[in-house]
Amino acid sequence: MILRLMAILLMAALAMPAGEPVMAKASKMSSGSVVIVRLTSGEEVRGRLLEVTPEAVTVMTATAAEAGERVIAAGEIKSLRAPTNRTRDILAGLGGAYLIFYAIMMPLVLAMGG
Repeated sequence: MILRLMAILLMAALAMPAGEPVMAKASKMSSGSVVIVRLTSGEEVRGRLLEVTPEAVTVMTATAAEAGERVIAAGEIKSLRAPTNRTRDILAGLGGAYLIFYAIMMPLVLAMGG
């Protein structure tokens, strides 16, 4: 019984159209945002988001060879995300840790007559 229920839930999850959540996410992003679009073919498109409609996403792409706009149909999009900046995130974490350390150590040093 449980196996059948799990199979039904898995089939329902796989049957859901992949474009809807991605398009909802894309519509919340501001125009001009840098995005990375992964297509169902495995190709990755990087560029600036120009326009989002329920049917497609328009991205301005630029490579060494050419620059232009690319319209990507919702059915072709596997995922869409903004690039992360790991260096910025690491430095922000280190800065926060330093401030916390400083806030704890400074009163201790002053209390010890330092």
